[in-house]
Amino acid sequence: MIKKILQWVALAICLTGLITFSILQFQQSKDQKQSQENSVTEAICSSDCSNCPSKETCQKNSDNTFKEVSHNEFKEVSEDEFQETSTSDEVTGATQKKTDEVTGATQKKTEKEIVTSEKDDSKESDAEKVQSLDISLYYSLLTSLFIFLTSFCIIGFLFKSLKLQPFRPLILLSSLVYWGFIMGGCPCIISHFQNSILFLTGNSTFWIAPAFLLALALLTILFGKIFCGWLCQLGALQEFIFKGERFKFLTSQRSQKILRWFQISMALLLIVITLFKQTLFYCQIDPFRLTFNLMANNTLEIILVIVLLLSCLFIYRPFCRAFCPVGLLLSWTSKLPFSTKIAITNDCISCGSCHKRCPQQALHDKKRNDSCIMCGKCLEGGCKKNCLIIK
Repeated sequence: MIKKILQWVALAICLTGLITFSILQFQQSKDQKQSQENSVTEAICSSDCSNCPSKETCQKNSDNTFKEVSHNEFKEVSEDEFQETSTSDEVTGATQKKTDEVTGATQKKTEKEIVTSEKDDSKESDAEKVQSLDISLYYSLLTSLFIFLTSFCIIGFLFKSLKLQPFRPLILLSSLVYWGFIMGGCPCIISHFQNSILFLTGNSTFWIAPAFLLALALLTILFGKIFCGWLCQLGALQEFIFKGERFKFLTSQRSQKILRWFQISMALLLIVITLFKQTLFYCQIDPFRLTFNLMANNTLEIILVIVLLLSCLFIYRPFCRAFCPVGLLLSWTSKLPFSTKIAITNDCISCGSCHKRCPQQALHDKKRNDSCIMCGKCLEGGCKKNCLIIK
């Protein structure tokens, strides 16, 4: 009952955030258009009169008025300047005495000015940090992330009733098209992971990345590992390329353990390199970025794309099972005793039907490992005793 209430609260928060940031983004874009229109009108008003049809008449009137005004002003100014020149000699003597006093005072103030300039520089650096934390700069990104999280909650609610299962390929295709090819792979889950590492070590002020990963972890506890099995554009690309398991040795339990330890080692390597380089270096070799945007940074990225596409043909989600650090993090989250997951009851007779249906090889001999992505294929009428439940 408590989990049900928390699920509805999570959905309400995600919907509120989606509506709020959508309105703020719309207002921001409206203000930007208005400022652009104002700048255009100012540019037009400040331009020359070369294209004006009444240029000649306007110029004649301005020339006549200028002659009258300039003649009268010349008389007044010449008289004033004549009176000022008579007193200028008296003033110069006094000013020379004062210059010596001023130079001595300025030398005393130089040290104070240096100290104040250093303080101003520190204030400017603090101001830059505050500006980098300005939430108005991320309205578009926050709107996209809340669309992601809201879809997570809705799919999580409908997944338990199994009414959404026939539409899973369509949902994956829409995620691949929109988040992949239209948005260019953004939000990139790996870059968010790297940004979170840099933020936690104090080397980045991009707080949205760890907040998004924390939201994914909390929603995984409430709804299950829906993100990996239904929404991730990286997993969708691999799943649509997959043509069938050709390497039978990868279906054994021993191979699953090897893949898991390899995934852990790759995640640790990613963390170490991120801390050492202090940059999002993965974006420079990301094969998914090249696939979605058709733009290569280097030769290594092209090689990785070829390896990825070829491996996806014969192995089910190779990147997810062997490399993805966020999938590893969510797998550990789903191991918590109060998290939502697919479980096997004690009535299981080890018929092996769920093991044959699971492409992730997460079910085997009354056991379930943490690589389950909640795809729901094991629930499609395969179990003879209906021993699979969602708890």
